[in-house]
Amino acid sequence: MNAAQARVIVAGIDDLPDRLGAELALEAEKTLVGYATRHRPSALRTLARRILDVVAPEVAEAEDAKRLEAEERRAREKASLRFRRNGDGTTRINGLVPDAIAGRLQSYLDAYTSPRHNT
Repeated sequence: MNAAQARVIVAGIDDLPDRLGAELALEAEKTLVGYATRHRPSALRTLARRILDVVAPEVAEAEDAKRLEAEERRAREKASLRFRRNGDGTTRINGLVPDAIAGRLQSYLDAYTSPRHNT
């Protein structure tokens, strides 16, 4: 193992939630050290992000749900939508919205602006 791999492993273990306990962290560390013999630091970093899927899948699912909920909450808190009339009959729209809302808005606009076929 080289220094870059060791840094990735330490960062991966540090990113684990504290409430999971030392035993789970130790198992994750052992698994990542084993991966270090076969993977470069960049690949090891990806594996470290998903290490709970390997060592504790049931915990990983709950942690993913918590992380997703927090991400969605932050996205809603940061959301904004501004309209500025340009004075020439057009309006500039600037917005920052959660991905789910952006996808829905895009679908609505695509449906609204698609050409109608009269057959």
